[in-house]
Amino acid sequence: MSSAATSWQRLEALFHQACLLPVEAREAFARAQAGGHAVLRDELLAMLAVESQATLRVRAPLQQAAAALRAPLPELPAGTRFGAWAIDRLIGAGGMGQVYLGHRADGAYERDVAIKLVAAEALDAQGRALFEFECRLLAQMVHPAIAQIHDVGTDAHGRPYLVMEYLRGEPITWWCDAHLLSLQARVLLMLRVGEAVQHAHQKGVIHRDLKPSNVLVSAIDGRPMPGVIDFGIAIDASNPGMTSAHGRGTPGYMSPEQARGAPEVDARSDIYALGAMFYELSCGLAPVAGCDGVPQPPSQRVAAVPADARARICAARATTHGKLQDQLRDGLDAIVLRALAPEPGARYASVSALLDDLHRWLDGYPPRALQAGSWLRLRKFTQRHR
Repeated sequence: MSSAATSWQRLEALFHQACLLPVEAREAFARAQAGGHAVLRDELLAMLAVESQATLRVRAPLQQAAAALRAPLPELPAGTRFGAWAIDRLIGAGGMGQVYLGHRADGAYERDVAIKLVAAEALDAQGRALFEFECRLLAQMVHPAIAQIHDVGTDAHGRPYLVMEYLRGEPITWWCDAHLLSLQARVLLMLRVGEAVQHAHQKGVIHRDLKPSNVLVSAIDGRPMPGVIDFGIAIDASNPGMTSAHGRGTPGYMSPEQARGAPEVDARSDIYALGAMFYELSCGLAPVAGCDGVPQPPSQRVAAVPADARARICAARATTHGKLQDQLRDGLDAIVLRALAPEPGARYASVSALLDDLHRWLDGYPPRALQAGSWLRLRKFTQRHR
C-alpha cells in the first residue's frame, strides 16, 4: 500500500473518531493525535470544520424543537400526591423529568423519599421503555449503599413516577476533607463504595457516571456510610443497547472509551471512574492525563503544588507531607494508576481485584498492581510485624 493511501486511511480514521466527540473537544483531539505532523493536523481540522458547519445546518431545526421540549417543567406544589406519597420540594430536574423530596402521606409510617416524575415529553414508547428499564435495574439491586425502590406507579395524569429511598449526605470528596479523614480511613470508605459498585456489576448493571457528587456520605451511628446514587444512565451488561439515558458520563471521571463514544463500554469504565475518585481522595487533585493518557502518580502531583496548597492537602488528611508521600509511594500510586490505565485491558479486570489490592495495602502487603522489589517486600514485612 502506498504511503499516500496509508496517510489517507489514518486521516479518515481520525476524522471518524473525532466526529464521535463533542464539537468543543474535537480541535484538542485533532492536535493531540496529529502530534508533530502539521499536514495531518491541518487536513483533519479542515475536514472537521466542514463537518461542523454541515451538521449545524442540518441540526438547527431539530435542536430548536428539542429545546422547546427541554423547557423547564412547572414545579408542582408541595402536597401533590402520588399514591401514598406526597411531594415536599423540588430537588433536581433534567431532560427526562424532575426529582422531588417527598414523604409517606397516608399515615402508615413516616419516611422521607425521592420521587422521580417522568416528563410528559419523554412519554413516547422509547421514554416509557427507558423508565421501565431503569426501574428493573434498580429493583434487582439490594445493597445498603444503593438507594432502594419503595414504589412505582402512574398518577391520574398518566405520568409514571418512581419512589426511592432518599439518601442524605455530601459528596465523598467534600465529606472526607471536612472530617479530616486519614488516608487509611479514605481507603476504608472507598472499599464500601467499591463493594456497592461490585454488587451492581454482579447484577449486570454498569453505572457509567460514578463521580464524587454521585457518591454521598453521611454519618450513621458515628460511622461514615456512603451511598451510590443516580443510576439514571446505567446500562445492562447483558443488553448494552438499552441505555437508560442519553448521557455518557462526566468529563474527568468517564473513561477514554466513554469519551470516544465507543460501544464496547463495560465494567472497566466504572473501574476507571473509581480510580479517578480515589486519585482525588488521595491527593486532593483531579487526575490530568499526560501525553500518553496516563496521569502523574498522586505523590508527584502533591509534591509539585505550591507549599501552601500542599499544606492544605496534608492537613485535610491529618498528616504531614513526608508521611503522605510514604503512604502514596507504598502502593497507592500504583493502585490508582492501574485503575486509570487508558486501555481497558490494562486496568483491573474487576472491581473485586481493585478491592483486593486496597485490602492488601491496608494489611501491609504490596499491592499486586505494584511490581514490588525485594526492598519493598522487606519494608512491608517490617511494618506488619512492628
